[in-house]
Amino acid sequence: MLTQQMDRYIENGMLAQRTAGRGCDAEKAAMHSAEQRLRQLNIVKGRLEDSRWEYSELRDKGIAALKRHDASMVSLIKTGMRLSPEEVHAVQLNMLRQRISADKYELKKMNSALRALETDPFFGILKQYYEQNLSDTDIAEAMGYDRSTIARHRRRLIKLIAFRLYGSSAAYGTEQQWS
Repeated sequence: MLTQQMDRYIENGMLAQRTAGRGCDAEKAAMHSAEQRLRQLNIVKGRLEDSRWEYSELRDKGIAALKRHDASMVSLIKTGMRLSPEEVHAVQLNMLRQRISADKYELKKMNSALRALETDPFFGILKQYYEQNLSDTDIAEAMGYDRSTIARHRRRLIKLIAFRLYGSSAAYGTEQQWS
């Protein structure tokens, strides 16, 4: 919950206001948020695929598909509401379109931030750590480096991703004014 709130504040450019005077470092909050987003990237990809499948099924089969998705219908219908199957179908399709759109936006932002770092010689660390779930020690052994070197470069790359995602407020706590 706290991570989602911090993401919302960071995304809205209000990280500095949120963290001012509370002993919370804006850079650390941005790095934590960027790392959480990296950890959840595969989940978002899977959810997008599932949502697309569900959307195409609901769209192609129409109201008949609602019976297979009755658990999600329950969340739509509140006590005393009377919705026709057509209305429920339309709401379901709209909710799925919104979820697909949000997930596509998240993937676009994260892929853009990752593409900017592809030329870094230590970029592979991110894929190994977050996609393959390898530890810093395992990565270090495979690459022929010390574990602390791998951890340091991973933090450096996360900091660059945070800066790319959240801008100068992530690095400086406020929007940096250049003179």
